[in-house]
Amino acid sequence: MTILSIGEKIAQLRRERNWTQRELADKAGVTQNQVSRIEKGKSRPRTSTLETFAEALGVSVEDLENNPIFEKENPVAQMAQEDPDMAALFAQISLLSPKQREAIKITLSSMISYQKVRQVTKDSVAS
Repeated sequence: MTILSIGEKIAQLRRERNWTQRELADKAGVTQNQVSRIEKGKSRPRTSTLETFAEALGVSVEDLENNPIFEKENPVAQMAQEDPDMAALFAQISLLSPKQREAIKITLSSMISYQKVRQVTKDSVAS
């Protein structure tokens, strides 16, 4: 999952609707220049402007805003930042057969269980 800025989200939603910046500006009651600046990240919209964009695009304000808590808790985004090579491999898992994917699930599950047991026993010994 790619985390987008508010401007990128607005641009993506606008393109999905096959609207020009001018069309979105007209629907939101702002200038085309303002839409351009927001989409490029040169300007952050006020809450009232964000509300008009959300209404024009048929989404909620929450859909447009970034949620830092979600970003930190999103394991895919976190993995992509921490280990891009691993994330790239996971992105290609769909190329594997169902049996190969199942083998990967079992292997990962076993490794994770092992680490959890080690952590618990380590914590128990320390107590």
